[in-house]
Amino acid sequence: YQGVTAATLGLFDLIAQMDETEAYLPRYQNTAVWLRWHLGVKASTARLYVRLARGLAEFPLFRTALAAGHMTADQLQIVLRVATADNQTRFIVNIQKYR
Repeated sequence: YQGVTAATLGLFDLIAQMDETEAYLPRYQNTAVWLRWHLGVKASTARLYVRLARGLAEFPLFRTALAAGHMTADQLQIVLRVATADNQTRFIVNIQKYR
């Protein structure tokens, strides 16, 4: 299980790096479009991957929890909708409590 999470984290790290450096330019409009063409995922999935990658960059506690196997990508998707710098610790504690 943790190996899958580590692989997922690696993918999100690469996506975040591409997004930050705008490595998709000049051929593609944004990172999500690049992902659609190169990974063959649906547009909605590509946008989700970019959103999760950005969220991991913004909330380092979530990144640490995902790397340690204490949080899944599905859980990350949910908490990013309402997470702030002030409440991210509370989410980590609650996720670990119900695992």
